[in-house]
Amino acid sequence: MVLEKQKYLLSSRPQLIDLNKNFKNFRLQFQVTAIDPTQEFQALVMNQEQLDTNTDLNAIEMKIAKGKIGGNIVADNDKYQNYFLILKKSPKDSETNTTVEVELTKNIEEVPVNITKEESPSGILNQENANETQQQQQQREYYEGHGGGGNEYQQQQENNNVSSIKPFYRKTWFWILIAVVIVFALFYYYFYIYSAKSNHQQQSLLPALEAGNDDISSQEKMPQQNNSIITGEGGVNTGKQEKLYKRLTEIQ
Repeated sequence: MVLEKQKYLLSSRPQLIDLNKNFKNFRLQFQVTAIDPTQEFQALVMNQEQLDTNTDLNAIEMKIAKGKIGGNIVADNDKYQNYFLILKKSPKDSETNTTVEVELTKNIEEVPVNITKEESPSGILNQENANETQQQQQQREYYEGHGGGGNEYQQQQENNNVSSIKPFYRKTWFWILIAVVIVFALFYYYFYIYSAKSNHQQQSLLPALEAGNDDISSQEKMPQQNNSIITGEGGVNTGKQEKLYKRLTEIQ
C-alpha cells in the first residue's frame, strides 16, 4: 500500500495528474482538498482512451467541487490502463485570478487478478462519499497500526453496516401511513360522529316546536268559546228577554 500527498496550484487550464503510474491491477482511493475550504474547483477522472478521444479538454464538462472531493478506482482485469485526475479552477476564480491551491491524498495498493470481473468504472465521488472513504481508510490504518488484522476491520465494517440500518419510524413509508390514518380518522369523525350529533339535535327540537303549535291553536279557539258564553242558550241575552216579557204583562 502506497500513500502519497502532494499540493497543486491550480489555473484556468486543465492540469493532468497521473494516478496509477505503473500499477496494472490496483485499488486506488484519492481525495482532493482545497487549502481554503471555502473555495471551489473543477475535477474529473479519465483514462488514456478517453483522453485520446477528447482532444480539447477545455470543452469537457467537469464536476464542481466545493472545498473537497474524492473517489476510487478498481482495476483487476490484468490490462494496463492509465488513469488521470484533471483539475482546474472554477469559472468565477478564473475570471478574478484568485489563487487556488489543493492537496491530493492518494492511497493505492495492488490487488489479485480477477479475469471474470470486468474493469470497475472510475469516477469522481461526491463529498459525502469522499468523507466516508477517508474514514474507512483511517479505520483500516488504525487496526493495522495496533496489531489488528483484516478480520477485525471486516467485523467492524459489518457492525457499522448493521448500525446504519434505519429503524422503521425513520423511514418515509411509515410517516405516509400515519398521515393516511389521520386523514381517515378525520373523515370518519366528520361524516359519522358529527352528522349523528346534528341529527340528534334536530330531533330534540321537534317536541318543542309541536308544543308551540298547540299553544297557538288554543289561543285561536278562545274567542269562539267567549262568544258562545255571551250568545249561547241560557246566557245573558235570554235573561233580559224574560224580564221584558214580565213587565209587558204587568202593564196589560
